[in-house]
Amino acid sequence: MDPTGSKYLGFTSDWNYVYRKVWLSMPKYGPNTLHRLQHELSKRPQHAPHPYSKPINDQKVQFTNPQDDTQVTLLNTSTTNFIHRIVGFFLYYGIALDFTLLFAPGDISSLQTKTTAALMKNITWFLNYAATQPDTKICFQKVTWFYIFQVMVPTDQ
Repeated sequence: MDPTGSKYLGFTSDWNYVYRKVWLSMPKYGPNTLHRLQHELSKRPQHAPHPYSKPINDQKVQFTNPQDDTQVTLLNTSTTNFIHRIVGFFLYYGIALDFTLLFAPGDISSLQTKTTAALMKNITWFLNYAATQPDTKICFQKVTWFYIFQVMVPTDQ
């Protein structure tokens, strides 16, 4: 039990009563999760949670890229469990703190029925993004009539 009330349900809260702010974070959740998943850190930072699809100008309907079915392999149990662990760990973290992570686990879980080279590339891309943005803080501030919501992501890495 924490007598100061700064730790609750895995969150660490940093209160500033003068300015009516509270910063919520989950220190070391991202690095510990990547270590648990045995992900090797990339030498190059990844600042986007998923690959960019360039829009085609002068086209009203933007279609998605077709799926790469050339290198389809059936899922074995260990690969399925690995994908479930990634989705579970980062959906929890995304719902709790870092909303930028929510799209990629949903995309990965919808594509997990068949393992392709593109799916494994997306998983590696996402894990590199999670390694680049390890500790997110979220700030709530009370103002006279409404709450201000702000997300802090460290960018000096």
